[in-house]
Amino acid sequence: MAEKEATERRVYVLPVELVERIRQFQKDNLIASEVEAVRRLLDTALHMRDDVHTILKKMSGRFETEKDIRIISRDILAAHPLVEHIKISNNAIEFTLKDGMRGRFNNSGKLMTAVPGGRWADDLDDEIPF
Repeated sequence: MAEKEATERRVYVLPVELVERIRQFQKDNLIASEVEAVRRLLDTALHMRDDVHTILKKMSGRFETEKDIRIISRDILAAHPLVEHIKISNNAIEFTLKDGMRGRFNNSGKLMTAVPGGRWADDLDDEIPF
């Protein structure tokens, strides 16, 4: 399992109506604490901003400390709300997002992407290498 993440205490002032919605989410999902409900809501909302490149970047960062791509897939892809399909082979993980974009991460850390219906291409950073 992934190492326990460091936490930081924060206090936010929220409108009463929003707090009521959070409490209803907590109740509907049988979540033990309001804090955990807020964590889940924020995590899901932030995941919805991801794209194939940011997900591959997360996988690459995790690969620095964890070389088992199945564990990386479990921790990053399995519960991601935008991931629609995961294919695991002996040497690579491929995934498809709801928008059809695909990502591939192999056991040597190579990243590739493909547009819907397109061929695999090396995933390049936004920076031009010259």
